[in-house]
Amino acid sequence: VIAVDTLGYGQSDKRAEIDVSYSAVSASLIRLLDQLEVRNFHLISHDRGSVISDHLIATDGMNLRIQAFLRMQQSFDKPHGLPRPAHEQMATADWQSGNVVRGIYDSDYVSVQLPEDELARLEWEFQFPGTAEAAARTFQGTSFEIEREFRIENTIPRMTMPVVFLQGIRDPGQHPEEYYNAPDLIPNGRLVLVDANHFIHAEDPQLVAKIARDLFEFRNQNRPRKISSEPVEFLYPEKG
Repeated sequence: VIAVDTLGYGQSDKRAEIDVSYSAVSASLIRLLDQLEVRNFHLISHDRGSVISDHLIATDGMNLRIQAFLRMQQSFDKPHGLPRPAHEQMATADWQSGNVVRGIYDSDYVSVQLPEDELARLEWEFQFPGTAEAAARTFQGTSFEIEREFRIENTIPRMTMPVVFLQGIRDPGQHPEEYYNAPDLIPNGRLVLVDANHFIHAEDPQLVAKIARDLFEFRNQNRPRKISSEPVEFLYPEKG
């Protein structure tokens, strides 16, 4: 397993002259994979990592190297639901230098109490000098609509690998109906709705691991196109 600190976060480089845009981070990941001589691989992403993955897939030839893709908790072809995260605030170092970890993990986007040692580790990662400034730069020059247009024009046409859209139905800002048609837009897509909030991998890591293993082994073969582990109430059901 290769798990990276995204440029600008954690223990990665944070110098002001480094491009930390999603396209640049994607390009750096490709260079890393090439240096490690990793030709083909499976891909798992969450939230902003899914935006980076969108750029990865849109790069020439990468769709042939990605064997399967587990995509979690990020908008796809529909506009982001309400409430939306405040990207304008997140693009400022003042916001990023605040109590980000506690603020997020104590919010309505988490349905379980994370262990104190995990929260302490996350806070430690965010306290490296330069993190707030670098993290703010990742949100500058982008928006939900810019990212959506990029996906529609550049990413979706190249999603030729088996894909599972894994979404938690308790996420207050990402509603099930926003993703219901997502698997129909690509050759081998599948939607899995689970009883979890935004941070599925933190709330139920065993479930995420199980879904990932199933995808990587069976590549969606003989699997239902859309599945939900819990009854879902669609706030805006599609007509017909």
